[in-house]
Amino acid sequence: MSVKSIFALISGADDSEQKPHQLAVAVLLFHLVRCDGNAKMLELMHMSELLRKEFEFTQQELEVIFRLADEQESKGIDTNEFTRELCNKLSNHSRMKLLEYLWILAFSDDQIEEQEASLIKNVAQQLGLSGHEQATAQENAEEHLGLDLF
Repeated sequence: MSVKSIFALISGADDSEQKPHQLAVAVLLFHLVRCDGNAKMLELMHMSELLRKEFEFTQQELEVIFRLADEQESKGIDTNEFTRELCNKLSNHSRMKLLEYLWILAFSDDQIEEQEASLIKNVAQQLGLSGHEQATAQENAEEHLGLDLF
């Protein structure tokens, strides 16, 4: 399934203009959780809570997101194309929030896997975020989780 067909599919999920972008963000978040080959329950719980809190998804919407994201993951997702599409659709503030969400999920199990760090770095570059914006997103994620890493 191509990136454009994912956006078309999720665009039909709700009449709201924001919902398709939120669903696309959720697919990318799920990709991070699965990128090391092991979706840990703690990461999935953080992802569910984050989506529920930030986007006000219902349990039914979360189930659809997880199913769609799992299908995409098994087929392989072109992260660069997917992220470029999000970059075109999201404001700078929303792109920074996306990066913050990725860091929250990566930090949620108290260890950053090499695949996670690599994916986050790639996404940040594709989103066109400056080094300062990237550092701010990481700091916000650490603060969100109550971490004191430095």
